[in-house]
Amino acid sequence: METAGQIQDLILGARRFYENIEPDEPSVTLIHSGERLLGMLSDNLGTYTGKCLTEMGVKIIFKSRVRAVTARTVQLGDGVSLSATLVVCTVGNAPHPQVKALGASGGLPVERGKVVVESSGQVKGLTNVWSAGDCAAFPKSDGGNCPETAQFAMRQGALVAKNIAASFAGRALKPFRFTGLGELATIGHRKAVAQVFGMRFSGIIAWFMWRSIYLMKLPGFDRKLRVMAEWSFEMFFPRDINLLTPSFSSPLGEMHLEPGDSLFHAGEPAQSLYAVKKGNVNITDAQGQLVKSAGPGEHFGERALLSDGIWRFDATATESSELVAIDGETFKTLAKSIGSLDSLFRGTAQQYHLPEEIQQTVDMIPEATRKACAADVMTRNIAFLDANVTVQDAVAEFQAHPHSTYPVTADGCVIGLLRRSVAYEWLKNHGLTCVDKLQALPLTKPFCITADTPVPVLVGTLMRSGVSKAVVV
Repeated sequence: METAGQIQDLILGARRFYENIEPDEPSVTLIHSGERLLGMLSDNLGTYTGKCLTEMGVKIIFKSRVRAVTARTVQLGDGVSLSATLVVCTVGNAPHPQVKALGASGGLPVERGKVVVESSGQVKGLTNVWSAGDCAAFPKSDGGNCPETAQFAMRQGALVAKNIAASFAGRALKPFRFTGLGELATIGHRKAVAQVFGMRFSGIIAWFMWRSIYLMKLPGFDRKLRVMAEWSFEMFFPRDINLLTPSFSSPLGEMHLEPGDSLFHAGEPAQSLYAVKKGNVNITDAQGQLVKSAGPGEHFGERALLSDGIWRFDATATESSELVAIDGETFKTLAKSIGSLDSLFRGTAQQYHLPEEIQQTVDMIPEATRKACAADVMTRNIAFLDANVTVQDAVAEFQAHPHSTYPVTADGCVIGLLRRSVAYEWLKNHGLTCVDKLQALPLTKPFCITADTPVPVLVGTLMRSGVSKAVVV
């Protein structure tokens, strides 16, 4: 809640420097699972906080939870999808895995991920085990459990230390009596809410109290003086939006996409190379035709990064997907530094042909051929290899019928393609007397097309698949 207010306050303060930004263009949405804000405070203060945030322009969605966050959207539990470019997650703490394991095995009494303790801090049912802070369900003297805040945790720790010493000395254990000094929350510039010793405050008075208390908590007089001077200056002048701190970001990032989510659109600037860890992303042209279907282990984006830096296609997830994004500048540096990488990516970039580029190639084909189909232009008498022959036999076939690639068949069906270079590499690693059969070698999956495929479609398919040969079935 405080984060949403501060971000909106920053937007309002910075917008005056950017006249081209429309008032409703930047927006902040707060997703809250409860029925109102600040459940630890009174209803009036919670309602006041929501009213202030709404007047500032923050959109609040109550009684809702986030199901998934993708590269461009936030998916809510009720199926609503919100467009988002920046997501700030403020979920609570998860229980420690060791606490969960001990609770599951019965070694500790655990309730909703927290260790259940007596008012002394001693774990229920155990004599020499103590717990305090966020991992403990610590009872308050006036009922309920203590909230997960510093003022309670600090006093719990001090009490537990004293009670441990008392247990060694055989003295009586003291119960936890602290009920809280109060709660404060800031919701923007000169706006806050507070509940201190049962009294409620809001507006600039609560804001001043909030700053005064936090100023008192700062260590060192010199630090207090510097912060006080800066805060006093801010009371009379607008927020300073300049931030001169070095920003070190990772060249690698991971993102999640839900089915139907768009990663980028044609015409947008290209800033990353993408690799698919899980799922599938379809690359389509302006006519909606599939250019590439990228699955696990495959990448895309190299054409745009190696040319003018503009996407020429649309990318959409067809299923729940996990991607790795490599920063564009990092990609270019690697490609320029490692020649083999540059050659690899420039080769794969040839798969991303625009419709007009394919049409230009088709127009260069004689008209009679353009009207034909795959069965009319295919080579019928081809050299092929049986999967049960040895590598030595394959080498003899290479010399008799020199080609770069050979179909490998089993029971009359093509099971893969063998590149001559792969066979030679296999012999180099396994010896010239190797008698391994071809079915043991790494065969390339054959690219198949139907016999009735029109030549223009065949040309486009071959250009976008990055292969020069196809098996006609």
